[in-house]
Amino acid sequence: MNTSSQGVKDREKEEQLFRNHKDAITFSLLNLRTATAGKIKMFIDNVIDNELKPYIEKDENERYENGDYSKDRLNKNVKKRIDRLRISKRAIHFWLKKLQAEKLIEKNANSEYSLTLRRKSNETMFEFMGQAEFGAVADLPFPPDADREEQFEEVVKRVGAYVMFIFLLASLPKEKLEPKLPHPFSEINGTRIKNFKQRMIKHHINPLFIYRRIFYERFVGDMHRGDYDDNFLYEMNEERLHELLDMYSRKYPDIYNAINDANRAFHNKTYVPYYNKKIEQVKKRFPIFEKEFESLLLQPY
Repeated sequence: MNTSSQGVKDREKEEQLFRNHKDAITFSLLNLRTATAGKIKMFIDNVIDNELKPYIEKDENERYENGDYSKDRLNKNVKKRIDRLRISKRAIHFWLKKLQAEKLIEKNANSEYSLTLRRKSNETMFEFMGQAEFGAVADLPFPPDADREEQFEEVVKRVGAYVMFIFLLASLPKEKLEPKLPHPFSEINGTRIKNFKQRMIKHHINPLFIYRRIFYERFVGDMHRGDYDDNFLYEMNEERLHELLDMYSRKYPDIYNAINDANRAFHNKTYVPYYNKKIEQVKKRFPIFEKEFESLLLQPY
């Protein structure tokens, strides 16, 4: 990839990151190390004005030149995208308090904030590293004019390849792993490396982030309006759900059957007997409701 196209990808990822104000503040502290709320705002505004604004203007202007919309719409789109990234000082204080409550940052006597160097900070750093890395994978161009089945195969390939890469990275010996990690990860001693690698896998592979960045954007987002909410998993309509399940069962029949067989076995051998045993115990205590409890007994698949 040439330098120009790489720069565009960097700006795309940065814009995506800055849409979430909490992420933007944490990203700022990763770069500034220690800063007041005012310095954080200056950093964010500087990134927006000097890095993201020119990229957004160029991106929207290319769409205008392609005849996608009018000149008036061009200016509105630029303003809307930039305003979406701005964050007030009041909002910064709100998120700083929230991050403090979560013990992800700490405040010193000079009212300066910094990421904690304890376990929670490591987990936060891993999450950002994972988001940057999987974001790059998700942003790779899909085959031109790919139909839904081809997109489905591509998504499965990318998610699987990313997870396997993290497993391989975590399997490196300590002396090979350390140079790939930023401060403060390079200060880890041998007695802690096993737990460190476990946390690395756990927080590098963020299922909800992967869902949002590739599954939601490819298969669900067109069914919903408005911004994505991290606290809510969006449903797809029944027709598309069955279409994707059918693709999965055809493309990966052994895996599909293994998962279903395991689920069925667990339900029949573990869950049903356990549940029915509890119902029988309650029936003995309340014999007057025996008929009502009979209807609650579960049948195996």
